[in-house]
Amino acid sequence: MACAFFHPRFESAMKKIDEMDPRRRVTAQCAIGAVTLGAMYWWYSSVYVLPKLEYNALHPYTSWIPITGFIILRNLTRGLRSWHVSLFCWCGKITLETYISQYHIWLSTSNVPNAQPSALMALIPGHPMLNFALCTALYVGVSKRVFAVTNDLKIACVPDDARQIGLNAAFAAAWGVGAWALGAVLSGAF
Repeated sequence: MACAFFHPRFESAMKKIDEMDPRRRVTAQCAIGAVTLGAMYWWYSSVYVLPKLEYNALHPYTSWIPITGFIILRNLTRGLRSWHVSLFCWCGKITLETYISQYHIWLSTSNVPNAQPSALMALIPGHPMLNFALCTALYVGVSKRVFAVTNDLKIACVPDDARQIGLNAAFAAAWGVGAWALGAVLSGAF
């Protein structure tokens, strides 16, 4: 949410810097780059090098520092913003789906008492590389399909028209109350 909030402000700041005369632009970009690299160096020397358990305790509070630093450095100049790797763009579109489906498709919880994933699912026992390739292809394919379904559902459930969103919300609430009432009746609560 913070990224969504700050993105328009960051974009307008970058546009203002791009419109400056060359000397001021380079000075501003160098200053921003130096501050960013300084923050990333501080994070590296103060947090990243800690022993694993100490690092894990700080990670939720400091993980945004290198990520934000990379984003700032990556978008600092017009030239850097114009280049990208298409594979990473494609993979970035399905990251939520791959994160959610990794435990259901890619990782196995069989024969584990607390159901923690411990190994790659074995579709072809005894052939680890072939198994890895097949499971990864299935995993990425299903994640891509889940992404497409999510977008279709988003368009259907959250249209551009505010009135239609209200009607959809009312329908969903009525459907939920009806399902709850049916469950209560069938379970003998009433």
